[in-house]
Amino acid sequence: MNAEQKKSVAVAALTGTKTVTQIAIETKSSRKFVRGQKAKAAVAIDAAFDPAPTPDLRHSHFFAGHGPNFGTVQKRCVLGTSRRAYANRKTAIN
Repeated sequence: MNAEQKKSVAVAALTGTKTVTQIAIETKSSRKFVRGQKAKAAVAIDAAFDPAPTPDLRHSHFFAGHGPNFGTVQKRCVLGTSRRAYANRKTAIN
């Protein structure tokens, strides 16, 4: 069965004008196949109309603890200091 025929099976199953058994008999396929095509089409339709996911900053490198200067950046954020002030503070302590 080619892609166009599979699409027709999915559309027929989604519209509900015929039963899954009727569609399977007409297309000489199994009910399992028809239900599978219906499920695939439903997932594709849901994905097409769902809003795009917003970026989650918790998974960025800054918050995940990765990157070359993570420790320094994290300490500066906690202290609320600029890069220069933090560097001066660090040298004054040592």
